[in-house]
Order: sequence, then structure tokens, then C-alpha cells
Amino acid sequence: MLNIRSASSGSSKPAKPIIALIAGIFCYASVPLFLRFFSRHLDAWTVNSVRYSCGALVWFFFWIKMLKNNPELRSVLYMALIPSLVNICGQICWAMLPYYVEAPLMAFGARTSFVFTVIFSMFLFRDERVLARKFLFWSGVVICLIGFITMYKPQNMMTSKTSFTGMMLTFITAIFWGLYAVIVKRYVIRYPPVLAFGVISLYTALCLDFLAVIFGKLYMLGNMDAVKITLLIGSGIIGIAIAHVLSYTAIAGLGTIVTTGVSLTGPFVTSLGGYILLGEVLSLSQWLGGIMIISGALLLLLARFQSSREIAQIDIE
Repeated sequence: MLNIRSASSGSSKPAKPIIALIAGIFCYASVPLFLRFFSRHLDAWTVNSVRYSCGALVWFFFWIKMLKNNPELRSVLYMALIPSLVNICGQICWAMLPYYVEAPLMAFGARTSFVFTVIFSMFLFRDERVLARKFLFWSGVVICLIGFITMYKPQNMMTSKTSFTGMMLTFITAIFWGLYAVIVKRYVIRYPPVLAFGVISLYTALCLDFLAVIFGKLYMLGNMDAVKITLLIGSGIIGIAIAHVLSYTAIAGLGTIVTTGVSLTGPFVTSLGGYILLGEVLSLSQWLGGIMIISGALLLLLARFQSSREIAQIDIE
């Protein structure tokens, strides 16, 4: 999840962040495809537990060593609690989505979270409130929400696997993801990304493991062959551990606005993969709704870019 404030761009070596950005798009785009595939074999609680535990283990020893060598950073252990709680709620909803919603709809619907990122940011950070005076901001919000409604209108829900439950889960997930981006900025943005993400992912994994023991069907893992188990583990490493680090690398080199803007192409990659691998095709109105969501998000980014000088002036004051 991306932090709303722009990082400085213009790296002297742009190749690395550009490669990271492109690779990150494909990593994130693969997640709905993996989740849809595993929804045919396992329950959401079990998938959540295995994927997030594998993702958390990748960076575990890195951030443990970092804390050992830098005791002043140990405050992250309690500062990460609230972001972890929000992340857990979002992750639970996200893992349930593929049982009600096709992969392309998951990808497009998740982009609605950017609306909530901006709105929550305006509530929590005074300098972001200049956006409320921008016509582009309100245009982006309205277009995003109309796009979401268009994508989930009753005709679409009758002619696809999408349901009202899926629509509500998508909306709630977007709210949590939007809040998560802002909470991360508020509580752990001052810590190294690998450390902050590592602690949050560990807390999240432990909670999801506990929930899987209570509600999941972990015994079903015994029915999985080696290929499916490998894919399950790999999806956690790719979609959680690697994808987040690639995003941080891209933001550091290119800035948040550029990174977020280009990342909006992700749902189109997911849609192509959904068609090729899963045979999932969006209807014309669903495509229209998805494109409107992306267009609205781009307007929000443009409004944020136009407000950057005013925000910088507020920061100085």
C-alpha cells in the first residue's frame, strides 16, 4: 500500500526504480489470479494463513538483525500495532473476495481504495485538506464511485459470478486498504520500509494463523499436490514480500505520484491474465466501470500533483 505524500523523484539512476515499478505491477497483478485459482481448492482462512506466513518469513531475519544493530528502532514493535490491525481486517476481506468476485473485478475494485486514502488523509493531516478546494478532486471521487456502481450494477451481478456480497466485500476492502495507507504514514513512515513492513507482516501473519486454526480447514493442505503447494507458497512470496519492496523501491526513485499513476495499469494486466488463465471475461459495462475507476484515480493523482506546492507551503509554515 502506497503512502500518499510524494517522495522526491528524479533519481540519478532511474533504471532500478523503473524496473522495480514494472516488476511490482506484475507482482500485484498476479495476486487476484492466484487467489481465484486457490479458491477452487482451499478456504479463505487457510489460503490467508499460508500466503501471509510465507511472505512474512522472507524479511524476518533481515529486520530482526536490523533491530539488534539499531536498538533505537525498537519502538516500531508497538508503533506497528495499529497499522497491523487495519491490515488484518483488510486482508481478511481481500482473501474472501475471490469466492464471490472474478479476478479482474477484484483488481479494478481494489483501486477504489485510492479514494479512501485521499479522504482519510484529509481527515488526519491538515496539509492534505487543500485538496477539498480542488474541482479535480471531487470529480475524481465522483467518477470513481460511479465507476464502482457501474461495475457492480444488478445486470452484471446476474450475468456473472459476482454477487451483492462480493460488491460489499470489495467496498469494505477498499476502505481498509485506503485507511491502511494513511495509518502507515502516520505511525511507521519514519522507519526503514523493510523493518516497518516486516513487523506489520509478522503481526498480520500470526493473527491470520490463529484465525485459520479456528475457522480454516488446514487439513485440506494434505490434499494438495507439490505443484499447488509450491504455487501457494510462491504467491505469498511474490504478492506480499517481493511486491511491497518493489513498490518502496519505485517510490524512492520515481515518487509516489508517478509510481501510483503507472501502477493503475495493474488491473488491465490482471484482466489479460484472467482471460488467458481462468477464462474470466468482463462484460462491456464492467469494462466501462473499471475504466471509470482508473480515470477517477488519475484525476485524484492530478489534483494531488497540482496541490503539491500549496501543501509544501503549509509544511513550511
